[in-house]
Amino acid sequence: MTIHSNADGFRGGDLHERDGRRRIVVLGDSMVFGSGVEERERFTERIEAAEPGWRVENLAWSATAPT
Repeated sequence: MTIHSNADGFRGGDLHERDGRRRIVVLGDSMVFGSGVEERERFTERIEAAEPGWRVENLAWSATAPT
């Protein structure tokens, strides 16, 4: 499994890139981060693929939990 991170340290694309689509932000822990799966297999990428009018940003971090 390959993990890429953007300039902000998140696993995904450039958060500062201009995009006219509605932006959805998903926060979470390793389950949202997608530990153990390729980036294209994460549920956030699947949501974005199913709804091309949305840009889904996955801002999860592995080994963290909401407080």
